[in-house]
Amino acid sequence: MSALPVNASVAHAGQGARLSAPSALRNAPVLSNLLQEAAPLSGRALEIASGTGEQITRFAATFPLLDWHPTEIDRTRLASIDAYRSEAALPNLRPARRLDACAPDWSRDEPPSDLILLVNLLHLVSENAARTVLTEAARA
Repeated sequence: MSALPVNASVAHAGQGARLSAPSALRNAPVLSNLLQEAAPLSGRALEIASGTGEQITRFAATFPLLDWHPTEIDRTRLASIDAYRSEAALPNLRPARRLDACAPDWSRDEPPSDLILLVNLLHLVSENAARTVLTEAARA
């Protein structure tokens, strides 16, 4: 994929480098509740396509024993994630890093994770790209 899909979720400019996505704000509480049922209590959590950073910041605050690793393909969204991270100052929220989850073999360089979270990507990419994402996530 190498770039943010043109049909990616809407994100508005916020303060500084932060972006805000109405869907992220709306969905974060529901997703946190679902994670309480499914996520391990501790370990490494990889989020693929972390978007603006609003959701993963909430997840890191809600699940302090999970070590959260945000990823994103878009540099502007990477900066937004790190701006939220900096403001929240949560010890379990790692710096955002670039990941093209639609690229073959990305899992080779990925440490094992206890949780892999993917919220908002599969419906934005082609079927072949979605298959790659899922295949690589299963290997990670």
